[in-house]
Amino acid sequence: MSANNAPLALTYNGQKVVFNSAKSVLDNLLNAGISVPYSCKSGICQSCLLQCKSGQLDLDTHAGLKQALVDLGYFKACCAFASTDLVVSGGEPKDYLGEAVVTEKRMLSDRVCEIFLEPATSLYYHAGQFINLRRADGETRSYSLASLPAAQGPLEIHVQRMQNGILSNWLVDEVEVGDHLQIQGPYGECYYRPLDNLQAMLLVANESGLAPALGIVRDAINSGFKGEIYLFHGSKKPSGLYLHQALHNLAKVTDNLFYQGVLTCSQPCDSQYQLADLLPFSFKHFPDLRDFSVYLCGDKDLVEQGQTLALSLGAHHKRIYRDPFCFRELRKTKRRNHAA
Repeated sequence: MSANNAPLALTYNGQKVVFNSAKSVLDNLLNAGISVPYSCKSGICQSCLLQCKSGQLDLDTHAGLKQALVDLGYFKACCAFASTDLVVSGGEPKDYLGEAVVTEKRMLSDRVCEIFLEPATSLYYHAGQFINLRRADGETRSYSLASLPAAQGPLEIHVQRMQNGILSNWLVDEVEVGDHLQIQGPYGECYYRPLDNLQAMLLVANESGLAPALGIVRDAINSGFKGEIYLFHGSKKPSGLYLHQALHNLAKVTDNLFYQGVLTCSQPCDSQYQLADLLPFSFKHFPDLRDFSVYLCGDKDLVEQGQTLALSLGAHHKRIYRDPFCFRELRKTKRRNHAA
């Protein structure tokens, strides 16, 4: 309630609704039936940006945004709370949305599709960062970049088909070479730093979390990193280790790269894989991580638990880089005439 006991108001593009200050701006709009773009709801993907025209937002709504956007009043609606009336607007900042054309698609496994995108304008990024892909109806998801900027080729993403997934199934089943997609970004702090040259690197990824980890490994090798690089990739099924042979071959010809595929199921497996819990197995080889940079990519739980474990083994918090995949709640019914 405001000082005069009247309900707080939230006005979005001229439409006024009652504002519950205990909920985020995004949740207030969604609860009122107003459709706004969003994805992770955890402040990572930045796909829910709105512009504040009037009112006072609480702190921590701008973390990770470019200063130019902050200066213009843009904020992350999923993280934004307030105790005053608010007037906000949608629509993207100028030049915030870009366009890219699909140049190639191929299935890496029964569930993972590799997609190459050529941006309409040059994109400065680090391997391991992520971009947002937006469909014409506003559906948006984040995908990490496995490509190497120095190669000056197209952007490479790995799209994992999610059961009843809205955008992943569309990208895998319906998008074709030559189609144009809207992109935002790049974003993220999980990438290789040349200043890490005197340290070893430990990368732990599960499922399609391999994409950013692969980009980081490629960048380190291309940059002449001389320390040891340890990459552990985990999945519940052998098909989830979708670049196992390619990574095995890369390790053979790269003196300082060590790779291990890890199956986290309880079924007997081929001797080329290690059957184990991914995090305990990956970290047990390194009782002292003080001289390591640690990269954690994949499911949110894996990333959070991995960070706790890395800190307990001496890793410096500024040397732990995280790329958690925060999945938006998937629709409960399958898309008609298309595989889930």
